[in-house]
Amino acid sequence: MTLDRERAKTGRTASFLLDLEVPVTVRFARKRMLYGEVAAIGSGSVIPLDRSPDDLVELQASDTLIARGHIVRADGNCAIQITELVRCTDDKARAGGRRQGGEI
Repeated sequence: MTLDRERAKTGRTASFLLDLEVPVTVRFARKRMLYGEVAAIGSGSVIPLDRSPDDLVELQASDTLIARGHIVRADGNCAIQITELVRCTDDKARAGGRRQGGEI
C-alpha cells in the first residue's frame, strides 16, 4: 500500500472516530454512606461533602479522567471552565489508568 493510500485510510478512520459519541460525566464529589443513611434521605435532606464549593470538578469521558475545572455560569446554565488537562505520561500509565495533570 502506498503512503498516500495509508494516509487516506488513516484519515477516514480518524474522522470516523471523531464522530463517535462517548459518555461524559462531571464529578463534583463522592461519598460513601450506610444503606440506612441513604434510606433516610428525603426532601430537604442535607448531605455534607468533604469539599469546598471552590474545589475543582473532574471531567471524565468513558470513565477516564480527562480534565479538571471550575463550575461557572454560561448563558444562564452551569458550565465547566477547564483549568487542567489530564494526560497519560506513557503507554503503561494509559493501560493502568494512572494519569498526570498538566496546566493549560
